[in-house]
Amino acid sequence: MDIVESLGAFEHIYQTADVPDAGRKHYLANGYVVDVTGGELTLDDQHESVRPFTTPPEPLHTNVRAYLEAADSLSQWP
Repeated sequence: MDIVESLGAFEHIYQTADVPDAGRKHYLANGYVVDVTGGELTLDDQHESVRPFTTPPEPLHTNVRAYLEAADSLSQWP
């Protein structure tokens, strides 16, 4: 996998948390545009699947839309 572009940090806030009595879940994620050059992606405990796409799916998750809008290298995206 090659990193094409670093998009910076994105703030994610969810109204529910995985920890009892924690209230909301808040974290920062670093966004990247990558070129998968071969092999398979290795997932972690937080992600049970990935769905690569060549055009944005609808409905498009708010967080995914923010990444696409920030990506200079993806001029054909919304």
